[in-house]
Amino acid sequence: MVADFESPNASLTLPTQTHRKYIFAGHIGDYMKSLSEENEEAYNTQFKRYVDAGLTADKLEALYTKAHAAIRANPTLKRADSELGYFATRSKSNPKPVAGKDGVIVPAKRFNRTKISLSQRQARITQKLTKRGITSLKAKAAAQ
Repeated sequence: MVADFESPNASLTLPTQTHRKYIFAGHIGDYMKSLSEENEEAYNTQFKRYVDAGLTADKLEALYTKAHAAIRANPTLKRADSELGYFATRSKSNPKPVAGKDGVIVPAKRFNRTKISLSQRQARITQKLTKRGITSLKAKAAAQ
C-alpha cells in the first residue's frame, strides 16, 4: 500500500484511506446518503441520472473500480465514429458538410487570419510597394 501523504511544510498529513475515498467517489456516496435522509426531493433532483441508472451510494465504489480496471486494460481506447460521448450517439457517423439550397457548400466560419509564410509576407509587402510606385525600400531611403 502507498504511504501516507506528507506535505513539505508538515502541517498537512492525509492518510491513504482519505485518498482512496475521493478516488472511488466515497465522498459522493456520503453526500448521496445524507441528502436522501434529509430531503428526498432534492436527492431525486440532484442525482436523477444516478437514480435512473439504478446507482446507489453503495454501488459507486464498484462502478469506479470497474472504470479504473477498464482504463488500465486499454488506456488508449478510441471512441466509435458514431459515439457522441456523455449525452447520446449520432444516428450515423460524422456527418459531412451538406450543400445549401443553392448547391453551394459554405466553409466553416473563421474569425482569425490563417498564418502565412515568410515568403508570402515578403511578396505581399513587395506587391504593396510596387502599387505605390516604390521599387525597393533602399531606393526610397536614398531618395529622401
